[in-house]
Amino acid sequence: MKLALGEDAYAEFPRRALLDKIGMQNTLVSTDRFGDFVLSSQVYTNARDLGRFGLLYLQNGVWNDERLVSREWINFVRRRRRRLQNPGTFMVGNSG
Repeated sequence: MKLALGEDAYAEFPRRALLDKIGMQNTLVSTDRFGDFVLSSQVYTNARDLGRFGLLYLQNGVWNDERLVSREWINFVRRRRRRLQNPGTFMVGNSG
């Protein structure tokens, strides 16, 4: 994605494509040491902005009549997963 967009456009992509559109003005998204976004971490926000993000999901990925998140992704994250027997040990190879 970085190669396709170029460095500057890539750096602004999360803000331009999502955060600004839903009004997440108090959210900072940073990159790792390689300049890549790791959105499972390195996101700093507040409760109000998280509420906006939740509302986007409640609206099936649509905000102001514009689809920002694909239906496929919304359906994927809403699917129930099997419960881990020892959830605190997932990083040491617990497969359930």
